Amino acid sequence: MKKKTKQNWILLLLVLILVITPFFVAKGGSFSGSDDEGTAQIKENDPSYKVWIHPIWTPPSAEIESLLFTVQGSLGTGVIAYIIGNAHGRRKERQRQQQAQAKNNSDNGR
Repeated sequence: MKKKTKQNWILLLLVLILVITPFFVAKGGSFSGSDDEGTAQIKENDPSYKVWIHPIWTPPSAEIESLLFTVQGSLGTGVIAYIIGNAHGRRKERQRQQQAQAKNNSDNGR
């Protein structure tokens, strides 16, 4: 097995362990978002706090809210992957051109 392939399998295994472990460690735990936790802390520390801004639109259900959050994350991941892939492709092309130029220079020197 190639070194990179072995490394990729190890990294995949580590990611799976990181994803699955919380379900065993926090049995019966609540997996609510950090927004809920922040609101609870504010109400606990200052019961007279009044909200000074409201959302323009509230999703009709928690499932729609999760869907929109996932779509947002997926689009961000796509943009980042495109930028990294594009930079990698440019670097490879630059290396290929430098190798071709070096070969042409050595052929002309004969």
